[in-house]
Amino acid sequence: AILLIFTFPCLGMAMNVAVFGGSGFIGSRVVQTLNSIPNCHVISISRSGGPPHWFKDEAWTQSVDWICADASTTSSDDPYVDALAGTNIE
Repeated sequence: AILLIFTFPCLGMAMNVAVFGGSGFIGSRVVQTLNSIPNCHVISISRSGGPPHWFKDEAWTQSVDWICADASTTSSDDPYVDALAGTNIE
């Protein structure tokens, strides 16, 4: 899982965290842990675009933005993914 912390002032949130690979075994647990932090808005970006089957029925998954995206694509219909386009992550 890869974490990227960023802010969108228009959301009025203290912290926004994007987790790439948030539907995987490790990433989903990272998403779950981050989601329990007050004022932390979690966005999970993965090819499936949803929570893994072992977490589908848990209430916390409803407060996470699950986005379907593929790292090999260059454009998206999602503003979160488009905002990261061309960003160098080191």
